[in-house]
Amino acid sequence: MKNLLVIFAGAVALAIALRPAASGATAESAAPGSLCIHVYNHAGAPQESLRWATAQAARVFTRVGIRTSWVQPAADLPEAHLFDLSGSNKLLATGQQSCLVVRLVKDLPANQYPNAVGFAIPLARIGVNVEIFYNRVKHQAMADGVDADALLAYTLTHEIGHVLLRSLEHATGGIMRARWDHASIRPAGLERMAFLPEQARQMRETVERFNRQEKALAGIDLRGHN
Repeated sequence: MKNLLVIFAGAVALAIALRPAASGATAESAAPGSLCIHVYNHAGAPQESLRWATAQAARVFTRVGIRTSWVQPAADLPEAHLFDLSGSNKLLATGQQSCLVVRLVKDLPANQYPNAVGFAIPLARIGVNVEIFYNRVKHQAMADGVDADALLAYTLTHEIGHVLLRSLEHATGGIMRARWDHASIRPAGLERMAFLPEQARQMRETVERFNRQEKALAGIDLRGHN
């Protein structure tokens, strides 16, 4: 069996259960060190698979001091259909989202991001931050004899890592490698998924900045209603 070489593409987030959001909700209040992630399952992936994969990703982020809350809002919310390629380095602006947005789609045409199973838009302030090509995840996993849910967990963690690192760069080791070998996509390997120490520090700083800006915006909104 050949080695698995999964390529993660770049373009231009502890709640174990994936739960539906309240009607009309687009964000959650974030506790210190916590990250809200909206997941849009436009690919029709099995809910059990998605819950398991997000739980594995959550554990990885917990190990670096980031608690994640995974919420599945209504599929027709505007944030799931917008792409911000402006490249702004600001995390938030008044009236914009305070949760990362992950969208699973069935696939893209073969000539778009060939061989990739997902991409990230690290500097997006509105709309989609991460997109996962679910059919490609399944086909790659089947071709190489690995578990599709495990590959989905790796992909989610890797792409959200790009967003929290605010960069499309890859590392020579750890989760942020551009390519994974066959042995990495194994149930036993999930417990070894890790970010490098400097990456962990940078991601914690991003989440802290994210939460500070969210609180500042909430204060603006509250004052505006006095």
